[in-house]
Amino acid sequence: MQPGAPATCPFSEDNAASPVSARPLPRPRGLPGIGVAHHFLRKGILRPFVDFARQLGPCYQLDLPFGQTAVVLSHPDAVARVLVGNRENYPKGSVYDGARLLLGNGLVTSEGAFWARQRQLSQPAFKQDRLVDYVQAMGECTEGLLARWRERSADAPLDMHRAMTHLTLDIVGRSLFGLDLREQSRAAGSAFTHALRGIGTRGPDRLQVPLWLPTPGNLRFRRARRNLDRMV
Repeated sequence: MQPGAPATCPFSEDNAASPVSARPLPRPRGLPGIGVAHHFLRKGILRPFVDFARQLGPCYQLDLPFGQTAVVLSHPDAVARVLVGNRENYPKGSVYDGARLLLGNGLVTSEGAFWARQRQLSQPAFKQDRLVDYVQAMGECTEGLLARWRERSADAPLDMHRAMTHLTLDIVGRSLFGLDLREQSRAAGSAFTHALRGIGTRGPDRLQVPLWLPTPGNLRFRRARRNLDRMV
């Protein structure tokens, strides 16, 4: 979306499946230069989205720093329109540049004819018999996690982000590679967290510091990416 461009919503709030005349999306009041960024700095990355949805409804627009804007959709029909029914109108674009630094131009980050070719090549992994195996691996990994939790003291603090990262890596190792990655999950989880943090702090693409410059943030990101490459 162009900086400052007004977004419109083709859905009514009562029935998002029925297109209506396009109307400007509601937007919370922001501050000059930073938009609504102060809400995320004070409340964290998730809470503001909940608050804005309660105030403005399932479709709204956010003013971000440096003149950028974002449209947030939380109604299932609106999400289906963007991701399935009319996806050609919504390219991934530069929003995924950070993820490409970590994931390359793979199925998650590519689009167009290249994405279609990759999706075709990966189709055998999504057949029903393979999905049954994935579900079984997910269940066994989750049961193992719950068993370890039961051995903990009831009042011991629990880092849910770290626990879910380790569970995800455990499931990926079992279902895709047939490997037990629990021993590597701690190191992999730490490296993945540092890599994501580095991507998240790079800012808008037009203001990003080139990755080859040896800034502290770039050095941490490159070190985390090297660690992940060695594990994979």
